[in-house]
Amino acid sequence: MSTASDAEVAAFVGRDVYIYSAAHMKWLGDLGRIWKIGRDFEAVCEDGSGRTEMRKRVKCVSREEVAEVDIWRLDTLDMMADRVPV
Repeated sequence: MSTASDAEVAAFVGRDVYIYSAAHMKWLGDLGRIWKIGRDFEAVCEDGSGRTEMRKRVKCVSREEVAEVDIWRLDTLDMMADRVPV
């Protein structure tokens, strides 16, 4: 089993997010890595044909950078604090 590099994941995610019209998507998390999804850009296809295709810019970011993004902020809260003692 091989692990994909950040650059490989960014290329794959950028292409698929654009193709599947997920314009609303701004963040993606996978097994500890967090990806920020940005603007559209034109890239050369990796198949050697010389054609170009549209993609989204995708950048791996740190947990500190998403500390205030709700989905990750909520993941760090202690849910036991809301529990009523029995």
